Amino acid sequence: MNQLRDIFLTVQTQVQNAGWGAVYLENHDQNRSINKYFSGSAVNDVTKKMLGTILLGFRGTPVIYQGEEIGMENIELGSIDQYSDIQTYHHYQSGIQAGLDSEYVYKTVTHRSRDNSRTPMQWNQGKNAGFTDGTPCFPVNDNFVDINVESEMYNKDSVYAHYKSLVALRTDSQYKDVLVYGTVVPLFDNIDNIVAYKRQLDNQELQIIANFQENEAQLELDAEKCKVLLSNYEKVDLVETKLRLEPYQAVLLANY
Repeated sequence: MNQLRDIFLTVQTQVQNAGWGAVYLENHDQNRSINKYFSGSAVNDVTKKMLGTILLGFRGTPVIYQGEEIGMENIELGSIDQYSDIQTYHHYQSGIQAGLDSEYVYKTVTHRSRDNSRTPMQWNQGKNAGFTDGTPCFPVNDNFVDINVESEMYNKDSVYAHYKSLVALRTDSQYKDVLVYGTVVPLFDNIDNIVAYKRQLDNQELQIIANFQENEAQLELDAEKCKVLLSNYEKVDLVETKLRLEPYQAVLLANY
């Protein structure tokens, strides 16, 4: 996790010295970030919101890949023949020709397949997740019954609602300028499994802090006073400058 944190913040600090970048966690050539960084029970709405908080706090033009804003996940198919990506098929054949166990090759190759992020958009609970009345070019993920736009639009605790709040902070709030144009200053980079940075512009200062682990974390903030703008948990344990974060909790704070 520390290596990922260092890559995130190194890119942010280097690019801001050279120009303007596009920031993203996933695209059509990568599998879903939630499955790239987490597995098992850690793949949930809390961690999806945490990743969104990190992404939308970065400097640069954020790219939200289709379905990321509702928490779409990797698809699990039963056969290599169901995949369309030629790269996935090529890697599978290479493993088989090398004499590796076919089940091992299949799981390894499909876990990182580009097709994982190329599934049809999940709009509702209807046929083919509302994507088409016909036959989609690629299978719809079975979890569309629970993960879809229609279900999340009216749920104030959904991944979609969290992304909507993050976008609003960047576009229609008193903090929009600092979130868009402010410089990035790494924070707590000496503490394991914490992704944290400061955004600064003129007299405004924000802190984005994420506890990227299954244990709680306690931090001493470098600010006289802070107020919570957003979190992926209902409550934030902040007493003066002492912050306690639950597992995978992310907060966006304003210093004043």
